[in-house]
Amino acid sequence: MLEGRLHRLEPGRGQSPTMAREISGEDLGADDLCRALRAALEAVTRRGGAKPDDKTMLDALAPAAEAACTDPEADIDTALAKVAAAATEGAEATRAMLPRTGKAKTLGEPALGHVDPGALSLTRIFEAFAGISAAPREKGVSQGDAATGNRNGTR
Repeated sequence: MLEGRLHRLEPGRGQSPTMAREISGEDLGADDLCRALRAALEAVTRRGGAKPDDKTMLDALAPAAEAACTDPEADIDTALAKVAAAATEGAEATRAMLPRTGKAKTLGEPALGHVDPGALSLTRIFEAFAGISAAPREKGVSQGDAATGNRNGTR
């Protein structure tokens, strides 16, 4: 089970967090992750106006959302591993893209050959989630504590 709060992508709107609105229950599955990532993709697209192939974080988020939705019956460990792999592939594809929006747009051709930093950052987050989710579960130790080595439950 992936623990913790999912943060808002649309601050200041007085609504519950975009991704968290899509998740219910204690045990998360691929279907929950699919809904959450689709909501995140929609929110980021709406807020920033970027689209896939613009050399932004969306180039990692879009394939990650698609991967989460391929097998709605999958357990969360499997789904997160697929999400991380798809995000990695999407981020890597940004090497061949010219930035069409954001700060990198002014770089033009010198940006070719470099991975978009936003796509790479999002990939690292998904990799961390996948690692925490797949970490061995010990009695009385949360997944977050198991991943960080914290054995007494204190922060």
